[in-house]
Amino acid sequence: MRGIFSVSICILVTISYAQNWTLEPAGRLPSKTSNNAVALAKVKGIPYIFSFSGIDESLGHTGIHLKSGSVNLVTGEAFQYDDVPDILGKVASAASTINHKIYIIGGYHVLVMEAKNLVI
Repeated sequence: MRGIFSVSICILVTISYAQNWTLEPAGRLPSKTSNNAVALAKVKGIPYIFSFSGIDESLGHTGIHLKSGSVNLVTGEAFQYDDVPDILGKVASAASTINHKIYIIGGYHVLVMEAKNLVI
């Protein structure tokens, strides 16, 4: 019973704080992507959202990519960068900014195997 009460209190506190949030579009990344690594960092005092790897709109294994880009949160301008240096596309990575550097960690590659001449 204590667990249910604790969870209920946490939900109520979260909802009360969430009511003060406002969401505003800050710009668009160079390409639509999801399951990507995202980090906030300042470049010469200007905040940017950075995005690395992920999967495109197709949501299929062929849409997994290594693209990277950013959005200037002041102007909304988008920038495309070189691909993340990896062998294959990666999803579910994480990114953190520490001492003015962005570190990309984790994630996984999706192995796709085709069954040829499979007899059951």
